[in-house]
Amino acid sequence: MEKVGVSVGADVSFFIRGGTQLGEGIGDKLTPLPNPIAGIYLLVIPNIFINTSWAYTELGKKLKFDTKVPNFRGFFNGDIPSYKFEIFENDFERIVIPAYPEIGSIKQKLLKLGARFASLSGSGSTVFGIFDDDTLVTKAESFFQTSYQTILAHPA
Repeated sequence: MEKVGVSVGADVSFFIRGGTQLGEGIGDKLTPLPNPIAGIYLLVIPNIFINTSWAYTELGKKLKFDTKVPNFRGFFNGDIPSYKFEIFENDFERIVIPAYPEIGSIKQKLLKLGARFASLSGSGSTVFGIFDDDTLVTKAESFFQTSYQTILAHPA
């Protein structure tokens, strides 16, 4: 099923397998990782379509690739301190947020409402926040669900 999935999209294998994984290659070489990043995840899904081809093309124009690749596997030995989240920066934000400022506003509001980390998911348009507190995530979900589709997830 995963081999067929790769012909549909580079990251389809990830969704077939599920869980926390290190993706290499075009997303088809997957290694399971222990200990997902603890927290309650709030996904905020705006009614915005972002063309993935456009995003990759624009990203290629803007990025200067560094030959040094961070070792993410080492971060999955337990909880990740908040200051370490900076290595999980999504480069697509450099392209998507200027073109779709509403996405940047959602990210900033998630942080303001208590998320310890927030980011664009892939090339967008979903934005997620990771919360440690049930009360804060409930308040954030209440705020966003009046205007957007929201999903709460508790990875285990």
